[in-house]
Amino acid sequence: MNGVAKIFQWLFPAVFLFPLLPLNVSSILFILTFIAALYISISKKEFTFKNHVLYIPLMLIGLYYLISFLFSSNSSAGWYEFERRAILLAGPILFMMRPGINFKTIRRASLIFIISSIVLSLVFVYLHIQHFIREGTSHEAYFFTLRTSFEQITNVHPTYFSLFSGASVILLTRDLLSRDLTSSMKWGNVFSLFILSAGIVFSGARTSIVATFLSVIILFLLKKRYKYFLFAGLLILPLVYFGRDVLFTRFVNFYDVLSGQMSIGTMGTSDRLTIFQCSLELCKQHWIFGLGPLNIQSALNGCYSIANPALAIKHTYNTHNEYMNQLLSFGLLGLISLGAFIFFLLKNPKRLTLVFSLGVLFGLQFLTENLLSRQHGLFTVCLVLGVFNRIDRSPEFKLWAFGLK
Repeated sequence: MNGVAKIFQWLFPAVFLFPLLPLNVSSILFILTFIAALYISISKKEFTFKNHVLYIPLMLIGLYYLISFLFSSNSSAGWYEFERRAILLAGPILFMMRPGINFKTIRRASLIFIISSIVLSLVFVYLHIQHFIREGTSHEAYFFTLRTSFEQITNVHPTYFSLFSGASVILLTRDLLSRDLTSSMKWGNVFSLFILSAGIVFSGARTSIVATFLSVIILFLLKKRYKYFLFAGLLILPLVYFGRDVLFTRFVNFYDVLSGQMSIGTMGTSDRLTIFQCSLELCKQHWIFGLGPLNIQSALNGCYSIANPALAIKHTYNTHNEYMNQLLSFGLLGLISLGAFIFFLLKNPKRLTLVFSLGVLFGLQFLTENLLSRQHGLFTVCLVLGVFNRIDRSPEFKLWAFGLK
């Protein structure tokens, strides 16, 4: 028992290296961690739903995929859809089992996750400097080349990198607002925040940029640190004003489609517009029961072939919108479950500030990405949320334990 507990104390933080590890290694680490946690929980007879209600909608979505697999006519495809989302069930259960996830373990996991995000940010900064020296920012494919190079080196999509960095920024900002940090710790946080923010900006993930900075500003208000709020406002507002055409293009395009100013067959060559329009058309037709997770892609491809034939043969594009993806997968049941998940995250902003900030981050990024379709997104939603929830419910927790009185 003691040996398994010690192994768990090292396995659990190691899982949070997932931003840097190959996906199969991350999966194996999580499975080993889950098995160790299950053994400890059964031995101690500890299992609780207390403080974990926010996971229920997420687990329901995982359950929908399991039921879809059980009743699927294509068992191999159904299993694939469920297997890669099994963490929607296993992740919350891991935290409910209470397998000795103490402050030391949570601190290790948090720092490992932050350091992993910083390493990826440094890669983006390096690539930016390299590309800037070689090509300059005037090159029309500058950000595309930068993002492609980053993904080839790290095997991490820039959108998911920005998700890691956004969550790390939220945690470091919350820690920066602690009143008992030493001066060196505060400057360490500021330096880390600068690197992470630079990485997010260079990633070109517009929704992530907006969601992260909005989360930080709200965090300042919740913690009543108005000087920080004013400083951030003075720093960010000019950037938002001059970069508004770039930052808010996605939301403006969504508005144009929803208001009927653009329709299928009348748009230009924007891939994102085509994807959103086709997804919207399918949602209008199948909003009650959905199409089922195995039928979405073929329906989208059929729409793409009409609306934008070049897009149909270029790549296999999903909805790029988790709300639409859940609606098309499971109808109103899926959409309501995902909406309930975000609602629970935003329910208690004063007490659960980190969870609330993640709710803002996830809620906005769900608009432009299927976060629950890739392992990097699933690990962040299920595991990072679990750690943040534990930190929020432990006022005495300190990210930097050493050096404090």
